[in-house]
Amino acid sequence: MSALELIALVEDCGGRIALREGGIKLTAEKPLPDDLVARLKGAKSEIVSFLQRQEISIHDGGKTETCFRCQQCGEPVTGDDEFINSVTGGVRGRLHERCYRDWFAAHLAGRYPS
Repeated sequence: MSALELIALVEDCGGRIALREGGIKLTAEKPLPDDLVARLKGAKSEIVSFLQRQEISIHDGGKTETCFRCQQCGEPVTGDDEFINSVTGGVRGRLHERCYRDWFAAHLAGRYPS
């Protein structure tokens, strides 16, 4: 099972996976099924690699700089922030973990393209 499929399964169960300090942070309002947790542990390096590839490089005048802004609030996403990688309409980005619910609700309401 791919990292993307595992992330989708976690979200289907009401959880979220975020990249944090070279590892992943798993949050959920209720315990996830044991078999899913076991799969996540077995695929941790693949999940970390997948989430790291979601970064966007912005090219400016010949120098490359990695810059992230939250797709919901527009504030910078720093190394100290808990964040979620997203792909919406083929565009990769990041969200502060605290902004996810508002961003998701906006998508459900049709305010952003999917």
